[in-house]
Amino acid sequence: MPEQLTAAGLERLHEVAAEHVADDRIPGLVALTARGDQVHVEALGTLSIGGAPVARDSLFRIASTSKPITAAATLALAGEGLFDLDEPVDRLLPELADRRVLSRMNGPLGETVPADRQVTARDLLTFTFGFGMVVEMFTTPGPWPVVAEGERLRLGTFGPPHPEIQPDPDTWIAALGSLPLLAQPGERWMYNTGASVLGVLAARAAGQSFADVLRIANDARIPVTPAAGRSGVCTAQPGQDHAHSIFVFLGVGPYLVGGRPSGRTAEPCRCLAAFCQHAGQFEE
Repeated sequence: MPEQLTAAGLERLHEVAAEHVADDRIPGLVALTARGDQVHVEALGTLSIGGAPVARDSLFRIASTSKPITAAATLALAGEGLFDLDEPVDRLLPELADRRVLSRMNGPLGETVPADRQVTARDLLTFTFGFGMVVEMFTTPGPWPVVAEGERLRLGTFGPPHPEIQPDPDTWIAALGSLPLLAQPGERWMYNTGASVLGVLAARAAGQSFADVLRIANDARIPVTPAAGRSGVCTAQPGQDHAHSIFVFLGVGPYLVGGRPSGRTAEPCRCLAAFCQHAGQFEE
């Protein structure tokens, strides 16, 4: 693989990106590629059909990009010995102790069996702790009882994220703990909710808000680029500090970050990609 972006490669990138811009496909896009300090951006088309041209700093709606950051922060805390990935989460999340599991995922809330084992942080990281979104719940005429109750409790964990309706972390995790699991821990992959629970777990393990956990991870624990002189240096725009470039892109809320949609520019995506790529490297 060449050490630098090549003119032929960039021309091919432009051709492929331009193929996707059309009224019957997408009106416009921003494509970014980088290698080392070399960064190339393509801004093509319009923001809407007949709308303003797409610019390098145009905003796009992006969701779920905070999940890998949540995972990286969780692994950093586990690496510091604040919890073990395979220990039950009960010590930090007593609300999730002694789980019961629905006999049928679409069945009444009262028809349950005991969980085979306790939930672990690894289950949360792998989205296999027994609660979350599955395709079946979106293909039935009416909502499953557990989905309806989750909506009543304002969990905001089924369907599109609604961070504006979610309660504070302690209230949220207590509400989640009042519901049975949909599947046995470790039995099945279910989307989304595991990342939200990790936000509460990490905050309690560190003794601070999850937003602060992420900022500390960015500043001190997890290098963003291998060429950086110190951890956490990745400036999306000239004059922006590194925390702004990472966390404005992520849209960090009060504590839950797994899937919140909001407007983001393309350039901080490079920071996110580098952050995730080098998350396992810790500064001595």
